[in-house]
Amino acid sequence: MSIATIPSELLTGVTDLIARQGGVVGSNGDFYAGTFDDPDSFDANGGKAGPLGYYPMETFDGRTIYFPCLDRFTKIAASIVGLDGNPQLAIPGSTVTSNAREWVYSGAVIRDDAVSQTVPNSGFSSKVNGQNIDLHFGGPTARGGRHAIKGSLFQRAPTAADNPDRNFVGLQGQCQTFTGDGGTPSAPLGAFFGMSSITQIEGSAIGVFNATAFESNCVTIAGSTVQYRSGIQIADYVQTRGAVIDAALSISGIVGPNLGARYGIHVGAQNGGNPLGSDSSLLRLDDTPVLANGIDMRNTAFTGSVFRTQNSDWTDGNLSLYNPNAGLELGSLSLAGKPHIDFHSSGTNVDYDSRIEAEGGNGGVGNGAISVRSIWFGTHTHLPLVDAGYDLGSAIRRWNNSYFANNPTVGSDARLKHTRGPIIEAEKAVARGLPLVVFQYLDAVAAKGEDHARLHFGIIAQDLIAAFEAEGLDWRRYGVIGEDPVMEPFEVREMIDEPVTEEVIEDDERVEVVDGVATLIREPVTRRVPVVDHLPIVDTDGNPVMLPAIGPRTMPGERGWIGRILRGPAEPVVTIPGTPARQATYQRPRTQKVERVVRTETRPQLDAEGQPVTRYSVRYEQLAVMLLAALRDA
Repeated sequence: MSIATIPSELLTGVTDLIARQGGVVGSNGDFYAGTFDDPDSFDANGGKAGPLGYYPMETFDGRTIYFPCLDRFTKIAASIVGLDGNPQLAIPGSTVTSNAREWVYSGAVIRDDAVSQTVPNSGFSSKVNGQNIDLHFGGPTARGGRHAIKGSLFQRAPTAADNPDRNFVGLQGQCQTFTGDGGTPSAPLGAFFGMSSITQIEGSAIGVFNATAFESNCVTIAGSTVQYRSGIQIADYVQTRGAVIDAALSISGIVGPNLGARYGIHVGAQNGGNPLGSDSSLLRLDDTPVLANGIDMRNTAFTGSVFRTQNSDWTDGNLSLYNPNAGLELGSLSLAGKPHIDFHSSGTNVDYDSRIEAEGGNGGVGNGAISVRSIWFGTHTHLPLVDAGYDLGSAIRRWNNSYFANNPTVGSDARLKHTRGPIIEAEKAVARGLPLVVFQYLDAVAAKGEDHARLHFGIIAQDLIAAFEAEGLDWRRYGVIGEDPVMEPFEVREMIDEPVTEEVIEDDERVEVVDGVATLIREPVTRRVPVVDHLPIVDTDGNPVMLPAIGPRTMPGERGWIGRILRGPAEPVVTIPGTPARQATYQRPRTQKVERVVRTETRPQLDAEGQPVTRYSVRYEQLAVMLLAALRDA
């Protein structure tokens, strides 16, 4: 039967019939239309041997389409869901070879949707749905969970060996725009969601156990092998970044009386099982060896803790470690350096106002040096680690001036000394024959000049040595003179592995308040980032670990055995390129062998003849006792 010979009574009758079946709502066809091929000869199973065909009907815009009759509806329903309630439909043509972009067994394509959808007498717009299923349930006899829409994909056998696309999805939602919605970069319009899930708990619903907008269950049964398992996987294809927010995962709230979630992300056993094991990591980064920031929270104020554990508490400006043996380690275990802690107390933009810096060391525990760089160092009682075990200064690191409110107290307990006896005559003679001189320090002369460098009263250590020798005494036996080797630092250098870096220019974003307005500021910054090598991964047998091929991603195709309402030519699609099967790689920063200082040690300084250089010192309190003994005999 051709369209030209369709009686008008039949068109009107079928249209009325469909309307009585609830198939036409608001002059829009809410149904699946039939195929245009031989519409009057298809049977209930899609074959061409029976009398149950499609009947023509006229749509609201005057087009003729074909729709199954009531008998055919009954046959289809019986074949789709059998008497036992299980799906029974077996669609012929499963072995068809298709050259289409995508093969669709059942679907609907609606072209040129330009419906003006508003809520009557409100002026507010509402949604236009391509397909809608409302499942109303409840009551004393209702049993079993419900799915408004269920997509199940069952694989019963491996696909073809040369299958280029091995991505199998139970339910997919796609949203694509070719034009945008009339916005501009400065005034954007339109929000496009590939999939949106809403769970709404009305105020009259009391005692609800679980309210989840989207649940993801990834089940791997014992015995299976999986290389890449994740509850939620985000695989972005980014060629243009968001101007204000660009994120793989974004959490936001809807405008209104919104309390906000108590936890942005919660990990727990609310479904009865622990989501992580004792060998798990809460957060791990792989294949991304270079990032601008780890966690950037510059635009957030914290009323509580930034980070908290059982024995530590990091608030916005304070770090507390409560473990009895809490420790803080700074510096590299393989490369020498000067780890430090800087303090800013002046409120000005300087490198530091005070600094505690570590340096030196020879690989032994406790043999490094700590320097405090500040104008003064305040303390209460300052004690050495052990009694009489350490020096204050050294022959090569001397204090310049010392200021005391009281004279130094020196231990003089008889129980701490072995007394030889009184000062002998030869020792008194050393004091009487010692030249007393007026001198200037050479560094003061170099800094101020001979006319301005201060004059000091004292002795010369070499004169004191000569006085001892003149009396036949060994000056080294006396503590009044000290001779210390002059030590000099030297660097121990070794060849080490050091990351290879390159200079890149990246965009940095920050929010600043400018004239009371929070302003997003973008500016290029130059950073040095590690150069990364992609190393092929093999298993323990040396075989390459392969990643499966990923076919190109496009919008759904237009083929189907039931057929669809078609309006106008097909739109062009955006194709996301696929990737072939390839060996998995591990990204590792590239290193190079370089000579670097690994630690700093000290050694005796040698003179031009290779002899150790020494420096003499005098203990003036002992010399004063010698002079006092000589004066008592005068």
